[in-house]
Amino acid sequence: MESVDSTNDLARRLLPSMPVEGMVMVAFSQTNGRGRLNRCWESPKGGLYYTRVEPSRGRTPLSVAHLVQRMALKQGVACQIEWPNDLIIGHRKWGGILIEQLSHPVSRIRYDMIGIGLNLNKGEGLGGGHLNAISAQDVLGYSVSIQKWAAALTEEFGCQ
Repeated sequence: MESVDSTNDLARRLLPSMPVEGMVMVAFSQTNGRGRLNRCWESPKGGLYYTRVEPSRGRTPLSVAHLVQRMALKQGVACQIEWPNDLIIGHRKWGGILIEQLSHPVSRIRYDMIGIGLNLNKGEGLGGGHLNAISAQDVLGYSVSIQKWAAALTEEFGCQ
């Protein structure tokens, strides 16, 4: 999708009417993105805003950060994890993770909405309001395909 309020909020709205197992939402920008403690996450065009819905398995932001770290390294970007949910490149903010839980309104099965925001290409306001943000484009020296990174992330989830 080009733009949504929040990929996690979209997943929450669609949950009652969509097949859930492995449901993925991807947007190129968000108008109401958020991070931990309901902090505003500015989500301009140029980033990857991704939510995966899956039955609760006890994933933590740290376990998802390791998954993203492995995927990013395969794409040529080495990042570090800053507890509890930030992805850092050279002391600069590259991305973040937000996991929210909900119950299906009919089946009552518990699901995790795993939200991931990554600064991929340079854009105005990139970095969730952090002046010290960095993008994959800054690291690699060229613009990257958001679709390719979304597919790589989905593939990495499938490997677990």
